[in-house]
Amino acid sequence: MPFVDTNSLRVIERLPGCFGRYFHSSSMTFAHYEFTRGARSGMVAIVPAGVGHSVKALIDGRAIIVDHPSRPDFG
Repeated sequence: MPFVDTNSLRVIERLPGCFGRYFHSSSMTFAHYEFTRGARSGMVAIVPAGVGHSVKALIDGRAIIVDHPSRPDFG
């Protein structure tokens, strides 16, 4: 079983105030995000592929996002 030290991954500012660290398995992409209050607007949900969405951060926080199938264009 592989282990990933997310602290060693490159940080990408995907959107203003939203910073992600990405890694991939053979079929999934994982994103560990840290964000600042007010960084994005919208709702949080399970979102099907290809559907537009957004989030509004009411406080500073963290989120783990899992995409299936893998998104090699991320990270």
